[in-house]
Amino acid sequence: MRRGILPTVWSGALAGTLVTYGAFAMMAAIGAAAVVAARHGHPAVNATGWEWFAIAAVVAIGAAAMCGGYVAGRMTGRRGAYSGLLVGICSAFVLAVTVAVVRYEAGGVLRDAITTRLHTLGVPTRSEWGVAGGAAALGGLIVMLAAAIEGGIAGARTDAELTMAMTPSVEETRTIDLREKERAREEEPEEATV
Repeated sequence: MRRGILPTVWSGALAGTLVTYGAFAMMAAIGAAAVVAARHGHPAVNATGWEWFAIAAVVAIGAAAMCGGYVAGRMTGRRGAYSGLLVGICSAFVLAVTVAVVRYEAGGVLRDAITTRLHTLGVPTRSEWGVAGGAAALGGLIVMLAAAIEGGIAGARTDAELTMAMTPSVEETRTIDLREKERAREEEPEEATV
């Protein structure tokens, strides 16, 4: 393992976590546009519609985590699964800290504003959705970890394939060495006569 400021595995996990949240931000923007389009002309989306949006959110979390795991796997080479696992853990940690800050911030102003805005959009925010929300959160966590590990494995596999394609074979290396020796011999007499 190469060492710098951070070991390669941790720097890959950090980069993968940033890619995960960047990809999820883009997918969330597309999802928000889909929600607005679905509600256009309809006062509210029924309960089945929100279940589909929850499933789409879990899929988006998985796709974003796979992108982040892939980046970490490419950066770390042979430690793809480990790097992907670190991406999943770091992403879950950042998400947990964000949720805790929003939930327990002083006065609950931010939490109340978010809840009011979601309720205005028609998103179910009452306590009866707590079990469904918890199930979606647990499913999202499992999907995120599994996708990040799979992305890390795919990134490491791609890195290994590219390394093998770029590494010259023994025969190619021998041919290059012989050509360099011939050039050196040709240059020696010219230098001696000058």
